[in-house]
Amino acid sequence: MFAWLLIVATGVCLAQQLIATILIAALTAPKSNVRRVGATLLLPFGCCQAYLIYYLFPWVFAQALVQALLPGTCFVQFHYLLFNPAADATVPPCFMKLSWTAWVRIFVQVIRDSRGVPSPASPTRNTDATLNRAAFFRQRFAQYARNALIPEVMWFLGRREFGVSTPEWDHVLSPGTEYLLLRLTFRQLQARIVATAGVWIMVYCTVDTFDCLILTAAVALGDNRPEDWQPMFGSLRDAFSLRGFWGKFWHRLIRRPLIDFSTALLRLVSVNRGKRCDIAFLCIVFVLSGLVHVPMDIAFWAMTGAPSFPLFLIFCKTMVAILLETIVVRYYRGYRRRRGRSAEWTWTVERALGYIWVFLFLCYASPPAFYPVLRVLGSENHWSLYWPIP
Repeated sequence: MFAWLLIVATGVCLAQQLIATILIAALTAPKSNVRRVGATLLLPFGCCQAYLIYYLFPWVFAQALVQALLPGTCFVQFHYLLFNPAADATVPPCFMKLSWTAWVRIFVQVIRDSRGVPSPASPTRNTDATLNRAAFFRQRFAQYARNALIPEVMWFLGRREFGVSTPEWDHVLSPGTEYLLLRLTFRQLQARIVATAGVWIMVYCTVDTFDCLILTAAVALGDNRPEDWQPMFGSLRDAFSLRGFWGKFWHRLIRRPLIDFSTALLRLVSVNRGKRCDIAFLCIVFVLSGLVHVPMDIAFWAMTGAPSFPLFLIFCKTMVAILLETIVVRYYRGYRRRRGRSAEWTWTVERALGYIWVFLFLCYASPPAFYPVLRVLGSENHWSLYWPIP
């Protein structure tokens, strides 16, 4: 079920990383060389073979998850070939004589370098330096089991509370309710809060499972320590603003490529300083992130029949909301300074209001993306999120 799905989906992404590794090994020319650029432009064609994986999945929701992972993986490969300074040093020139274990070590290193090397200012993993390998693998197994169990339990409780395939389910998730703000009934408001929290927790568990599998493989090879890898997620204590939620808390799968591509585009148009640069950088980052998620929009379009791009719109809405949030925060901090108070956020009413603001925004922006999917799941009356169990 969930375990098999995540293992195969992870294997698809690792296969694409291996393609990038082979290209890097074969084309040892500098990044400015036209051969390197040409190889990079050919990378999307390598993703076509991964669509054969669809025949291993009996359900379209699982196919949508695989299709969602592919563009992000390809995006990371583009970044690695064009920007990452470690790309030229990772693979030795005599790559054809390497053993299979050496190849495994190489593409694990590719993934690690794409995420970024931890610095003193980076968040660190809460790992015990005295933890032996057996205890480490037990912890990873417990983490994997937790991530597999939580989404299924939440789906079971949601089905039980709102009566899947009943008139109440059709009422709380009726077409058009995802766009309502003030005319929601109390039961519809309850369903929106529960569904929003559940979907974001499910995405968190899915990405965290991917990170768990990669980290376990890296440590099992013996060349990596857990503290050598940046954690996939930051601390929830930084998520009291939208900027903190996306910039410090949420996952790092494509954060470094987004930053490097956005910086390169700004340099291309000679915008490199001042407030205009900050605003342009923010807009480019969220537009690029939205474009990376468009294939998942297309997969959900095929699944639900809803011709829209809700995930792309989530990032566009977030971009506008962060701009407004920045203006409000700057005025509020200026007000605090004029009153002789510290401009820094503390664990007081301000942070509590910040968490409420972030969750309310997610409740507003997210439903158009997942309500159509929940309707399909409810109409088919599946007991599992990841496997077609009637």
